[in-house]
Order: sequence, then C-alpha cells, then structure tokens
Amino acid sequence: NYRIRLYRKLKKLKMPDKMPAKYNNQADLVKSALMSSTSYYNKYDTLVLLDKLPVTYKGKKGVVYFYKYKSKKTDKKWKVVSFGMQPENAKEFDDDNDDFSAGGSYSYDRSEDNKLDDEKPVKEQLQKMLKTMRYKMHKSAARFYDNTYDDYKDIITEKIKSNRFGD
Repeated sequence: NYRIRLYRKLKKLKMPDKMPAKYNNQADLVKSALMSSTSYYNKYDTLVLLDKLPVTYKGKKGVVYFYKYKSKKTDKKWKVVSFGMQPENAKEFDDDNDDFSAGGSYSYDRSEDNKLDDEKPVKEQLQKMLKTMRYKMHKSAARFYDNTYDDYKDIITEKIKSNRFGD
C-alpha cells in the first residue's frame, strides 16, 4: 500500500533512482497503485493477478494488468479491475497513464461488466473487457458503451409501458 506513495514522492523529488530495487518493478507498483486507489470504505480484501494483456493505443505498445478481487471475504463473485496501460518493458512504470484502468474504484464498478463469469474462460472475458475499453475511447462508440442509463433502465421501461397502455 505504501510502495506507490514512496515511488511518487521520489519521482516528485526527481530521485526515482533511490527507490529500492527490490520493489521498483512494474508488477509490484501496479498492485500497490491499485491498493492505494481504494477508499477506506471500498478496500480490496483479496487482490489476485489474472493476466496482463498486450495493447496498442495512440501508436504506443504496452500491457494492461487485470486482477480479480473481492471487497469482502464473504463476497461470492469475483470482480475484475484493470490497470494500465503500462510500458512493454516490465522494468518501467508509467504512473500517469490510466487509459485502460477500470473497475474497482474506477469507472464501472457498479455495472455487471466487471464480474467474472465462472462458466466462461477467463482469458476470453478479459479480452472482451479490453476490447470494450478500446471502443469506449472512440467518440462514436463512447455513448453506446456508456452505463449512465443503467440506473434508470427500469424506470424508463415502466414509463414506456404506461404511455403505451394508457396507465
């Protein structure tokens, strides 16, 4: 939890070379960034690396990390959180690029999109999530994938029915 804070302080002081080599790797810093990004009320009880998938965006190649998590030990379903895009070189860490960060305390935690389905292969689900994130970045598709109307779906459906049947 504190590793990313140390990294950020050292980076701000322009002394990133002072970061202990043992912890100055992409995987540890990504996990630490995820752990520190949650609020006091929305912490990860369990956080497990699923995979890191390659991605190309805006002419840059990198990877996106996917973790499964539970907020409480009693949660029955695993959810997925992603972090990235990180450089291809695993020794480098990009703290400023969160183009592909989603789930958890990020954008669509309340939707069903970030829940793992036990019936489908994990890799297939992660690739679909990554594809959806890429589509959301295009203006023409962003509205299609926007989940802001999910909360009103039932209300809108009832309103349409009442108008149609004169209730």
